[in-house]
Formats: sequence, structure tokens, C-alpha cells
Amino acid sequence: MRRGQWLLVGAMLFLGTGSAAAVDGWVLDGGKGASGFGPGNEGTATRLGLTWDWPWQWFEDGDWKLSGQWEVTAGTLMEDDDNNARITEVIEGGVVGMFRLARYRQNAGGPYVELGVGPHYLSDKQLDGVRLATHFQFQSIAGLGSRFGRNGRFEIGYRIMHLSNAGIETPNPGLNYHLLHLAYRY
Repeated sequence: MRRGQWLLVGAMLFLGTGSAAAVDGWVLDGGKGASGFGPGNEGTATRLGLTWDWPWQWFEDGDWKLSGQWEVTAGTLMEDDDNNARITEVIEGGVVGMFRLARYRQNAGGPYVELGVGPHYLSDKQLDGVRLATHFQFQSIAGLGSRFGRNGRFEIGYRIMHLSNAGIETPNPGLNYHLLHLAYRY
């Protein structure tokens, strides 16, 4: 990885930390491109980030509640060099506000579904022959999973991530990835 790319990853994580005491956990997502969704979706995505729980919760009366969290992530998108492309790796980073509907059992966690969107930045506008119009993208995530372990500190789940500039400029082919989601909560 080039020096500038490492600086971007470090800056994204530093800017997201705010107060270290406020961090509620970390996330690690990794997976493959969703190849049935168009060009540029044959590679891999690897991301690391930090999370902060929102102070608000809704519908808390029963076992299920609606809450949310901020995620600040940075990572790489890598594509197979099947087009002899100059750029086969892009550094990416962004912030997403994630709504989560979850069932929590006393001291044990439980299943959840989540949906989120937020601004995103890519270090390059081309990835293995796929041309994107802007460095700025929107990140959309939908997922499901489960928290487990003492006080639900561990998470495992599935996410689908879509990156697109929402039609701000053309071309806008978008990139899609299937992700395995792992997290630890303090």
C-alpha cells in the first residue's frame, strides 16, 4: 500500500475517535464483490472501524428495541486485474449512521437487522477498468446478525454494502459487496 493510502486510513480512524472513552466497540468487515450486480464487483473488500452507540432508543417496552450507532470505517477495495488496469486497489473510508432493530435478552444479546447510509470517500475514481465519476460516494448497508456472549459483547452478521454517488454525476455504475461482519463491544 502506498504511503498516502496509509495516511488516509489513519486519518479516518483518528478523526472518528473523538474521545477514546466514548468508543463503544470496533468492527471488522470483509468479503467478496456481488458479481451479479454489474461490472467491478469481482474483488474483495476489507474494512476496520470504530462504533459509537446513539443515546436514543425507541420502542423499548418489550424484548425488541430500535436504536442506532455511528460507524467510522476505513479499508481497501481490491479487484482482480483482469483488464490489465492501472488501479486494482482503492482505499476507502466513511461514516455511516446505522439504525438497528434488535432483540436483547438479559445479559446475552440476541438477533438484529440493520440499515444505514452515510458519506464515503474513495482514493481513486477507477478500479480495474470500472470508472466512477467522483471520489465522493454514498455508502448504503443492509444487514442481519446476532450478538452473543456475556452482555452481548460479540457480534457476527452478514451485510451487503453498496457504494454509489446517487446520480450526482455520470458514470455511476456503483460497487456492491457481500460482507462478513464481526464486532466487539466494550
